[in-house]
Amino acid sequence: MSTIIKVNFKMQSGKTYKEEVDTNKTIDRMIADFLEKRKLIHEMNKYSFMVNATPLDKKEILKKKVKHFKKIKPDCNIQVRQIDSINGGSN
Repeated sequence: MSTIIKVNFKMQSGKTYKEEVDTNKTIDRMIADFLEKRKLIHEMNKYSFMVNATPLDKKEILKKKVKHFKKIKPDCNIQVRQIDSINGGSN
């Protein structure tokens, strides 16, 4: 049986996207669905996702179903950070 929960993806800019998430999907698929809706899937490696202090991009976590990862609950906040935004030296 599939259950749908609402999860908040909070961007670094402060904007929050409320998404409906099927708890039978893997965490990897949940993240991919979020990025596809924002037309950012081709830049997947430029973003990190965290719940509280737990990064979701570890291999052992990505393969889990949402319902088996207890930190993802209805109305929880998933922090979305852009990780390529650090500038190098200037000329």
